[in-house]
Amino acid sequence: MKISSRAKINLGLYVKGLREDGYHDILSCFYPISYADDIRIERSSRFGLSLSGLSIPGSLSENTCVRAYQLLEKRYGISPVHVWLHKRIPVGSGLGGGSSNAAAVLLGLSQIYDLPRSTLMEDALSIGSDVPFFLKNRPSLVEGRGDIIEPFRLPLISGKYIFLVCPSISLWTREVYAEFESFSSSFSTIGKNRFQYLLQQHPEKWPEKLHNVFESLILARHPELRDVKTELYRSGACYVSMTGTGSCIYGIFEESPPELFPEYQSYVGVMD
Repeated sequence: MKISSRAKINLGLYVKGLREDGYHDILSCFYPISYADDIRIERSSRFGLSLSGLSIPGSLSENTCVRAYQLLEKRYGISPVHVWLHKRIPVGSGLGGGSSNAAAVLLGLSQIYDLPRSTLMEDALSIGSDVPFFLKNRPSLVEGRGDIIEPFRLPLISGKYIFLVCPSISLWTREVYAEFESFSSSFSTIGKNRFQYLLQQHPEKWPEKLHNVFESLILARHPELRDVKTELYRSGACYVSMTGTGSCIYGIFEESPPELFPEYQSYVGVMD
């Protein structure tokens, strides 16, 4: 079975507060894009994971594909498979690659073994906060720790071009959140209705209104990312933002963007 494991961007990202379980409540719009890793799953005599493409730090046992298989093997006693993962989405870029990989394996195994879907969201959340979104993989308002997902249409950006710029900087979500707490004196007060209203405006109205609250922190630490953002606006983007907790910067363009940043990994696509 072959599966396309798609990345996502955040259209706005706000931290609303700290939860009793140690996670943070967020408000964001997750938007899937066609930039993707490739995954192949086949039954096997023993479990295995083969990696190609971009390097992934850490041991194989920490890989989200392994964790997804182990979770379903423990719950349902499924037989072994071999998973091939070809990595294109940079690790620590804010594009959700690891979470997308986990969701792809959960969905693939569920189909191969005809497993019930009733606990799939719970299983996904136990692997990571962003994993449930990738089970649905459609533009959505996301709240809570990532477990409250509401499909949300954004017709005004459909058909526009997206330009991703991914410098070789890996940022770890847990560390960024910890630094954010000391960097920011308060949590976001934006309401859901106001956020939805902003998203429904044309992207040219988003600058200075639609924010990723982690951006100031990360751009202060990595000024080269600020230079990327400035150049994307200079090249005609109607909106530019960091995605997730960084480090990827994306720009939304009305027309096909010029060739930029040959020194960095980049991607140009059309938004669904």
